Amino acid sequence: MGIEPKKKIDSEVNPDDRANDQEDVRSVFELAKEEAAKNAAEGEGKTETALEETVQEEIELDFEAAADEEEFELPRLQQFTPSSMLAWGQFEAKYFQQIYTQTRFWNPDGDALEQGSRSTYYSGITNIVFGLNQRFNFGIDAWIQSVLIDGPETSPFKILSFPSGANSRTAITALGPKIKFQPFPNVGNFTLQSSLLLPVAKDPQGRNNGKPYLATENYLWWTQIFYTYNISDHIQFFGEVDAYWNINRGEGNGFFATPMSIFLSFFPTNKITLYVNSQFWPNYGGDFVSSYWFQSGIGGKYQFSKSVDIEVSYGKFLFGKATAGPANSFNLGLRFVKW
Repeated sequence: MGIEPKKKIDSEVNPDDRANDQEDVRSVFELAKEEAAKNAAEGEGKTETALEETVQEEIELDFEAAADEEEFELPRLQQFTPSSMLAWGQFEAKYFQQIYTQTRFWNPDGDALEQGSRSTYYSGITNIVFGLNQRFNFGIDAWIQSVLIDGPETSPFKILSFPSGANSRTAITALGPKIKFQPFPNVGNFTLQSSLLLPVAKDPQGRNNGKPYLATENYLWWTQIFYTYNISDHIQFFGEVDAYWNINRGEGNGFFATPMSIFLSFFPTNKITLYVNSQFWPNYGGDFVSSYWFQSGIGGKYQFSKSVDIEVSYGKFLFGKATAGPANSFNLGLRFVKW
């Protein structure tokens, strides 16, 4: 019976086989290491990509938020009204133009009578206001006016050529300072404004030069009370009550008036305002209310940018007594505000 040979023990393993096994182990370790490095690199790449995408999204969101904020801040038509105040370093410049035209006048009984001609007046009013603080502003007004007396069929817009002749003239008629203040610190929508206009044109009433009446030769002291109330996010009420003194300089007759105006505004968008308005202007004299007129109109505003807006309106004079007549007015205003 033969004897089964014994199995080789570890010490008897071929050295070449051991070397091959070690090489295989190293290869496995290196492959694992390379795979780990590759995975790590891919992970870092994915992380960097994710970070870049996150940053890009944040930038886009920031731009969108900034755009939204700008879009929100742009519409200042509802926030900035005549009752608003300017802060230090801010100023407002406005040029308001009006064409007033009539072919009839109201007699002392309130009847409208034909005058046989067309009287057209142009007024260009420049207002510049500076902010001292949010309770006190100051500024200056300058008025340029033009008059044209022509045939009843003449276009009222002919006056925009600023003709000069026997029946027409143009001149700077008044200059003066103004102040604006907020009497009650806790009522920001209630302000007062007072202007003193000094006549600068030569013989504006045509007493001695044979020219048509252009403007008063008296001093004008005009105090205005402004009040704004937001009925809702899209509807706003604005009211104004004035004290208007036409101060006699010796030759003409002075008078006192208390004009009253109301505006109801609607804001269909952040950049557009539509409004209706009415104004009653009574003049006081020997018969208490010696003359008066009433007008109503419509208008709109459009905000081009944060600082610039335009206003267009039309007014119809509906009734009156011993003054003007059933006239029409066409108005255009441009405003710039430095915030």
